[in-house]
Amino acid sequence: MGGKMVDYLNKETAVIGLAVSNTPLIRYLVNQGARVTVFDKKTSTDLQEYLGKLADLKLNYCLGEDYLTHLNGFEYIFVTPGMKKDIPEFQKARETGAIFSSEMELFLEKCPGRIIGITGSSGKTTTTTLIGLMVASEYPATFIGGNIGRSLMDQLPRMNAESRVILELSSFQLQSLKQSPHLAIITNITPNHLDMHASMEEYIDAKSNILRYQGPDDVAILNYDNEITHNLRNLVRGRLVYFSRKQRLEEGAYLEGDQLVISLEGKTELLTTRGNLKLLGDHNVENILTAALAGRLSNVSLSSLTKVAEEFNGVEHRLELVRDLRGVFYYNDSISTTPDRAIAGLLAMTKPTVLIAGGYDKRLPFDSLASVIVKKCKCLVVLGVTAPLIIKAIKAIQSDFPIISVTTFEQAVAAASRMVAPGEVVLLSPACASYDMFKNYRERGLLFKKLVNAMNP
Repeated sequence: MGGKMVDYLNKETAVIGLAVSNTPLIRYLVNQGARVTVFDKKTSTDLQEYLGKLADLKLNYCLGEDYLTHLNGFEYIFVTPGMKKDIPEFQKARETGAIFSSEMELFLEKCPGRIIGITGSSGKTTTTTLIGLMVASEYPATFIGGNIGRSLMDQLPRMNAESRVILELSSFQLQSLKQSPHLAIITNITPNHLDMHASMEEYIDAKSNILRYQGPDDVAILNYDNEITHNLRNLVRGRLVYFSRKQRLEEGAYLEGDQLVISLEGKTELLTTRGNLKLLGDHNVENILTAALAGRLSNVSLSSLTKVAEEFNGVEHRLELVRDLRGVFYYNDSISTTPDRAIAGLLAMTKPTVLIAGGYDKRLPFDSLASVIVKKCKCLVVLGVTAPLIIKAIKAIQSDFPIISVTTFEQAVAAASRMVAPGEVVLLSPACASYDMFKNYRERGLLFKKLVNAMNP
């Protein structure tokens, strides 16, 4: 992708937010000779894990509640994804000439390899993982990272023009970008993160940056069935191909009956049949179609694509079968942080289901989820900040639907296990983020697995 030759030598550089993605960024900047100050709202006690990884570097720190009051005199400021960009301290820094950037922006500038970028409201991580496995099966120099939880800044020295780089990109990472990947994928766009984005329009605009800066030789893959992504076709500057679960396509990947088909440049190929897939649900059919299409456009052989599609049994915390305990199936779908994702999880279930839902409020409506719960579930166990909102949405449809309201996660798992019978399912698919009780969805999913695996056989 080529890099802008920015000289960081002896430049006063601020990094806002000390976390997974910024730790390798800080090391990179120090190695470039920058004078780095790390800013974070948390205290050194809370940040011990990350501080330990950087103990060998010469750094300045501004930590604690009033940390941004010291954001003065910096030439470069790198901001962590998800932080609002319009806060007064940032406005003031801009007025004094500070150049704002991010870990992802710098990575795209410096990366010499061919980049496949994946975004969407749901399906990003599974699709990214599938593409990574497919491409890596034939291109050993394949790197997978981004929002999936792995910065690739520290891998830059190992990359060259032949490298394949698979990046999961969140709306927050995309929001400030002025560069798009060679192959850009949008799995779908539905309401999400409206607690952080000013509006749905701003959220869509951020996602659109994955397409906006492509060139005529680049490729875009869009969801034909999702109205918002379909309408982004006018932004595509290079080659456009679609995937669809509902429509036969002349050019793209689609589901026809139970066959997953790829059609490119007049050649139609059978990837596999639905019965051969280990992944559950219509949404995973879409993820596999998307990944296989990206793989084929990246010159991966059909046989390699088929092998991965048929053998892949999922990513942790995504409809992950934790245990079959006395005929009761426990599924961990903690990644389900929106109502739409929980709906997809419920629709994938073929047995009577006890659902565990609720959590942090992202300001998303629960009406559609409530109607699916009433149809698909025998009982709901609900907790968290959003519990009253979910209960209200369900009561509006069916006032006597069985709901158990609890205050702790341990109580939720115990209540669900009491309500379920052999041949039925307990599904953790919260429809909400986890921040009211946990650091992230992974911590929530790990506790669910720990509690389920601790139950007596």
